[in-house]
Amino acid sequence: MFIEEIETLIKKQSGVDISYKIQFQDEVFSWNEDEKYRSASTIKVPISIVCLQQHTEDYEDIKLKAGKKVGGSGVLHTLKDMDELSLWDTVVLSNIVSDNSTSNMLMNHVGFEKLKTGFEEMGLKNSVAGLNYYDFEAAKNGKRNSASAGDMFRVMKLLNEDSGILPKDMRESFFDVLKSQQFNERVGGYIGIDEENGEYIASKTGTVEGLEHEYGVIYKNGRTLIFSVFTDGWEENQDGVYFLNQMGKIFNKYL
Repeated sequence: MFIEEIETLIKKQSGVDISYKIQFQDEVFSWNEDEKYRSASTIKVPISIVCLQQHTEDYEDIKLKAGKKVGGSGVLHTLKDMDELSLWDTVVLSNIVSDNSTSNMLMNHVGFEKLKTGFEEMGLKNSVAGLNYYDFEAAKNGKRNSASAGDMFRVMKLLNEDSGILPKDMRESFFDVLKSQQFNERVGGYIGIDEENGEYIASKTGTVEGLEHEYGVIYKNGRTLIFSVFTDGWEENQDGVYFLNQMGKIFNKYL
């Protein structure tokens, strides 16, 4: 059975915190969905949503200054002559290659107070955008970015449905970005998708030392599965990646 196989896989993981929320065939399964984790890159999706909500009519015309470029995930910090981007291109880079510099641009553009309000209006109870990526000084002062499996499940569900979270054309365009995101070897590693027949995986990952998260929507064989799996405490990140591979293998078996 579907959930029994997932529970068996989780029980085999020793010393690791694991939370999940999964919807499949009109059933919802969850475990510790409200537990707060370091968000890593997972909150780049709701950050993008809040920014787009401020500019539903002119998002293609808004230009953002690059500002300080930071390392880690992404490409903007390697582009010496790129000093300005449209809001839409900033959103795309923040999600499709999980760019830290463009994510900071979005946070600085909308501001942390509006992000707080926007997260609350989305119904996110355990997620906070509290500092820029690579802002070590703010981290020393207790600021943090956090998220939960349940909150990010909600984000993906809102994007997958005509929820009103964004205008329909904007929501669909943003969802297409998540279908094209480049870190797709975790849950998606075992799932063959026939794009010509409309199948897809739309997802967002998060990874820092000891932590591996992923949440998304899989549509295959006419069936839809929405998942959010958060994990922390891996001695080696590759073990967490393999765990998510195995989750994907179970998903694929039942889709």
